[in-house]
Amino acid sequence: MAHESQSPREASSSHARNRIKWFLLIPVVLCVSGAVTFFLRAQDSNKLTTTTQTLEAEQVSVVHARQSAPATDLALPATLQAYSDSPIYARTNGYVSHWYADIGTPVRQGQLLALIDSPEVDQELNQARAALAQTQAKSDAGWGYCRSIPGAHQDRRGIPAGRRPE
Repeated sequence: MAHESQSPREASSSHARNRIKWFLLIPVVLCVSGAVTFFLRAQDSNKLTTTTQTLEAEQVSVVHARQSAPATDLALPATLQAYSDSPIYARTNGYVSHWYADIGTPVRQGQLLALIDSPEVDQELNQARAALAQTQAKSDAGWGYCRSIPGAHQDRRGIPAGRRPE
């Protein structure tokens, strides 16, 4: 009940004193915590310096390596393989009649590597040439027949008889 009997002036002065106490107390607490932090960091720094000096003073032996005669041969299993493979496939069926470059030989672009005999392809080429000659013979016979017909001076394309289109 003593509080209730205080005048408003006394209440405001008590409130002001509390504010001043807090205003002074907060910086003091911050300064003390900063000092503790500074002290702990200084201790850690001293420990680190001591450890570094201890490790720095450690002695190391240096020996120069020399090659000596091998006591035994060392044979290890291994596989030698290229970085990339370049398979070569023939464009036609046939038999290799001559090699111009062997495995491992340096080659240039466009260089002939091997000669392939292909009797099946040669046979097909001869058949195609025979079919062309036969077709030309039939064409010549047709033009000869056309010239022998009286009044057949033009074909349906308007080309005079006896003339071949070029």
